[in-house]
Amino acid sequence: MKNRLVLLAGIAVLLLIAAVWVVGRQAPERTLAGGGALVGGLSESINAVDGITLVGAGDTVLVSLRIEDGRWVVSERANYPADFGKIRRLLLDLSQARRIEAKTQIAANFARLGVEDVSAADATGVRIDLSGTTPPVSLIVGRFTGLAGEGTFIRDADGEQAWLASGSLIPDRTPANWLDHGLLDISSSRIRAVEIRNDDSLILAGKASPEQASFSLSDLPRGREPSGEFAADALAGVLAELKLEDVLPAAQAPMPDVGVIEATYSSFDGLVIEVRAWQADGENRVRFTATADAAAARAAPASAPGGPAEASAPAAAESPIDSVSSAPGAAQTSEQRLAERTAEADALNRRFEGWVFQLPPHVYANINQRLDGLLKPLD
Repeated sequence: MKNRLVLLAGIAVLLLIAAVWVVGRQAPERTLAGGGALVGGLSESINAVDGITLVGAGDTVLVSLRIEDGRWVVSERANYPADFGKIRRLLLDLSQARRIEAKTQIAANFARLGVEDVSAADATGVRIDLSGTTPPVSLIVGRFTGLAGEGTFIRDADGEQAWLASGSLIPDRTPANWLDHGLLDISSSRIRAVEIRNDDSLILAGKASPEQASFSLSDLPRGREPSGEFAADALAGVLAELKLEDVLPAAQAPMPDVGVIEATYSSFDGLVIEVRAWQADGENRVRFTATADAAAARAAPASAPGGPAEASAPAAAESPIDSVSSAPGAAQTSEQRLAERTAEADALNRRFEGWVFQLPPHVYANINQRLDGLLKPLD
């Protein structure tokens, strides 16, 4: 009996040891301490990052961002300038994120968290590769979870441990959304005249002075009247805080011979923006050219809308548009006013040259106008 009890006790000890070993193999994450930085050292080396690549299922490059000539560009959009603010937010989010809790080390379970290798054709996560740091950073970002606080499942691309990290770290997968969307900003109070030729329709709208409350339509057909006092005002607001939706190199989006809308926006102080717009592949296409009207620039008073205090460049980080202004309080000569408008037009053309832009539909609708749409219906 005594020997039997000793044997049973020995078996029980062996079973306990085996159970502890199995539990340790199945849930090793419980022994890992959280709270560390997601990317060690990134906070100190964030300005060293010179490239960001987002890679999706099948090892497909979704977005490639890099620094060229001192500014960030989007490779998938022929190196058009990128939104520096958006890039910085992504890098700050990564640098501030913490590893909250260790999850599974079982590769078969990675897909449930969205952190499987993106080489898989059905992978749902995104790999973020950062270059410029030592060593380079490569993370697979999986699903976002709101359970027990905000968090995102992640895994080091060459690691065997999945983690829950703090914050929402899922990057935008669409190249167009990484563009610097600011295009130009000319308020309607600065506009003196708008001319839009759309097939056989001609719209002429203008103001006699900046103080005039609304734009007037001229050269109307006999017996026709504007649909309202402010019927033409929306036409002049097209260039205010204008943002692009997408962009194409001009060589890839040639302007057709027919079906092109021609619009001209002239300011009181001599800036002229010419627009050519058309439809292609179900999307709008727009080209811009800026010039200076010498007579209008010379004749404009120094305090005219759009003078030194009002810039046509959008307020955007790393904007390529150079600001042009006179010293505060200084009286401008007519030649100085012309030089200012010429410099403004040149700066805008540096942004416009070689590109065709896609605009928001509601903005394009105010370019694609016909005179009859601004008039009262015929009885």
